[in-house]
Amino acid sequence: DILDRLFQSRGSKVELSKVSRLRESSDIFQATFGDHHAGRAARGLLELAGFESCKADGLCTFPFEKASAQLSALTVRLCLQKLADLQKRRGREVWTQSSNDDVVPKLEDASVLELLVLFSSVGSASHQNSFRERNTEVAVRAHIHERRSDSGLSVHLALHEGLTAAARLLAAEKRTKVRSDNSISVCRAAPSEEELENVLARLALPPGTDVIVLHHVSDELPHVFGLSSTTGGGGASASSAEKGDQAAEIIAQETVSLWAA
Repeated sequence: DILDRLFQSRGSKVELSKVSRLRESSDIFQATFGDHHAGRAARGLLELAGFESCKADGLCTFPFEKASAQLSALTVRLCLQKLADLQKRRGREVWTQSSNDDVVPKLEDASVLELLVLFSSVGSASHQNSFRERNTEVAVRAHIHERRSDSGLSVHLALHEGLTAAARLLAAEKRTKVRSDNSISVCRAAPSEEELENVLARLALPPGTDVIVLHHVSDELPHVFGLSSTTGGGGASASSAEKGDQAAEIIAQETVSLWAA
């Protein structure tokens, strides 16, 4: 629970400060991590997770600014999750086994990639997509998988909830800004480093994770809906419904073709 709250509080410095400082003299701390059999084992896990004890002020703190501490905390949390999964899988066989070897997580059964998705939903609250935006996302993923398949890559890419939410949020903020400033040049500009850092800071990504930003602004919106401009003026004689059904596909083809160039 401590590690969960630690990574779930990444978006708030105030909350992060609260959950990363444990007072060792408190009754709750002593009951869980005190000088008794279960407490010593739990204290060992706390230290493996990166928490440091400071005798001067009686606090056990987590140095979140250290990449090594973040990696340690994610690793311990993954270990605990695997332990719970193995215990659930063993079920009633616990009464027929003489040891706990079957529920001890093994290094060869773990992957660094698992750390990437461990808290993938953290920071995933974002802009609510419209029906057409969802269709466009699906069409873009389909075209990316087609390109990968043509290149001999058969494994489909998985969605990371946090990164997906970050991309949606950045796109929504760009649309809002271009509408308020009435300037397409604002939308064409890729997200700044500051914008990216602010959004990514909310995500519980393993230290050292590289995030590549693929940015594209489409000019296809007016004519795929039979319009003569982005303001909605004009119009072609073709069926609007028929044109609308093609919108996601047309935009996706243009976008993926640009990214693959």
